[in-house]
Amino acid sequence: MGVFGRLSRLNALTSAEMRRTFARHDLDSSSFDVLATLRRSGRLTPAGLMRASMITSVAVTQRLDRLEARGLVTRTPNQSDGRGVYVDLTDAGRELIE
Repeated sequence: MGVFGRLSRLNALTSAEMRRTFARHDLDSSSFDVLATLRRSGRLTPAGLMRASMITSVAVTQRLDRLEARGLVTRTPNQSDGRGVYVDLTDAGRELIE
Protein backbone atom coordinates (compact mmCIF):
# COMPACT_ATOMS: atom_id res chain seq x y z
CA MET A 1 0.00 0.00 0.00
CA GLY A 2 2.90 2.33 0.67
CA VAL A 3 4.05 2.14 -2.95
CA PHE A 4 0.54 2.84 -4.24
CA GLY A 5 0.15 5.73 -1.83
CA ARG A 6 3.37 7.32 -3.04
CA LEU A 7 2.41 6.77 -6.69
CA SER A 8 -0.97 8.35 -6.03
CA ARG A 9 0.65 11.38 -4.39
CA LEU A 10 3.14 11.71 -7.25
CA ASN A 11 0.28 11.56 -9.75
CA ALA A 12 -1.58 14.31 -7.88
CA LEU A 13 1.51 16.54 -7.85
CA THR A 14 2.40 16.05 -11.51
CA SER A 15 -1.22 16.40 -12.64
CA ALA A 16 -1.57 19.71 -10.81
CA GLU A 17 1.66 21.03 -12.36
CA MET A 18 0.57 19.92 -15.83
CA ARG A 19 -2.80 21.68 -15.41
CA ARG A 20 -1.03 24.90 -14.40
CA THR A 21 1.32 24.67 -17.39
CA PHE A 22 -1.54 23.96 -19.80
CA ALA A 23 -3.55 26.86 -18.34
CA ARG A 24 -0.66 29.29 -18.94
CA HIS A 25 -0.85 28.36 -22.63
CA ASP A 26 -4.66 28.17 -22.83
CA LEU A 27 -4.54 24.40 -23.42
CA ASP A 28 -5.97 21.28 -21.86
CA SER A 29 -4.51 17.79 -21.87
CA SER A 30 -6.52 16.65 -24.90
CA SER A 31 -5.45 19.65 -27.02
CA PHE A 32 -1.85 19.17 -25.92
CA ASP A 33 -2.06 15.51 -26.92
CA VAL A 34 -3.15 16.36 -30.47
CA LEU A 35 -0.53 19.10 -30.89
CA ALA A 36 2.24 16.90 -29.48
CA THR A 37 1.21 13.98 -31.70
CA LEU A 38 1.33 16.19 -34.79
CA ARG A 39 4.68 17.64 -33.71
CA ARG A 40 6.08 14.15 -33.26
CA SER A 41 4.51 12.56 -36.36
CA GLY A 42 4.10 15.38 -38.84
CA ARG A 43 1.14 15.44 -41.20
CA LEU A 44 -1.54 12.93 -40.28
CA THR A 45 -5.05 12.02 -41.30
CA PRO A 46 -7.76 12.17 -38.65
CA ALA A 47 -7.70 8.35 -38.64
CA GLY A 48 -3.95 8.45 -38.03
CA LEU A 49 -4.48 10.84 -35.13
CA MET A 50 -7.16 8.54 -33.78
CA ARG A 51 -4.76 5.58 -33.83
CA ALA A 52 -1.81 7.54 -32.44
CA SER A 53 -3.87 9.10 -29.63
CA MET A 54 -6.05 6.05 -28.94
CA ILE A 55 -9.25 8.10 -28.96
CA THR A 56 -12.53 7.89 -30.87
CA SER A 57 -13.19 9.57 -34.20
CA VAL A 58 -15.75 11.85 -32.52
CA ALA A 59 -13.12 12.99 -30.01
CA VAL A 60 -10.63 13.66 -32.83
CA THR A 61 -13.21 15.77 -34.68
CA GLN A 62 -14.06 17.79 -31.57
CA ARG A 63 -10.42 18.42 -30.75
CA LEU A 64 -9.55 19.37 -34.32
CA ASP A 65 -12.53 21.74 -34.51
CA ARG A 66 -11.34 23.57 -31.37
CA LEU A 67 -7.69 23.70 -32.48
CA GLU A 68 -8.57 24.79 -36.01
CA ALA A 69 -10.79 27.60 -34.64
CA ARG A 70 -7.76 28.83 -32.67
CA GLY A 71 -5.55 28.70 -35.77
CA LEU A 72 -3.29 25.96 -34.38
CA VAL A 73 -4.01 23.27 -36.99
CA THR A 74 -5.25 23.16 -40.56
CA ARG A 75 -7.16 20.49 -42.42
CA THR A 76 -6.18 20.18 -46.08
CA PRO A 77 -8.15 18.07 -48.58
CA ASN A 78 -6.42 14.93 -49.80
CA GLN A 79 -5.92 15.51 -53.53
CA SER A 80 -6.01 11.78 -54.35
CA ASP A 81 -9.12 11.07 -52.25
CA GLY A 82 -11.65 13.89 -52.13
CA ARG A 83 -13.24 12.47 -48.98
CA GLY A 84 -10.07 12.55 -46.88
CA VAL A 85 -8.09 15.34 -45.25
CA TYR A 86 -4.65 15.84 -43.82
CA VAL A 87 -4.06 17.61 -40.52
CA ASP A 88 -1.02 19.84 -40.09
CA LEU A 89 0.26 22.19 -37.41
CA THR A 90 0.17 25.85 -38.35
CA ASP A 91 3.15 28.04 -37.52
CA ALA A 92 1.24 29.19 -34.40
CA GLY A 93 0.55 25.58 -33.42
CA ARG A 94 4.18 24.60 -33.89
CA GLU A 95 5.35 27.60 -31.86
CA LEU A 96 2.92 26.78 -29.06
CA ILE A 97 3.90 23.11 -28.80
CA GLU A 98 7.59 23.97 -28.94
